[in-house]
Amino acid sequence: MLRLHINDPIAEDAYKILQDSGKFEITMEHLDKDKLIELIPEIDILLVRSATKVTRDIIE
Repeated sequence: MLRLHINDPIAEDAYKILQDSGKFEITMEHLDKDKLIELIPEIDILLVRSATKVTRDIIE
């Protein structure tokens, strides 16, 4: 099972599709840059929209 973190709000229908697929262990909470940096090694997928800016230091 892939670990998916949703950092920005998404449509309820989209969340349900992801959840119903059974492929993801989902967490959903808006985290600031420092918390995201801590979380990245623990997840497989980071889902963001325009509210979160994914910078080089978050990726590395």
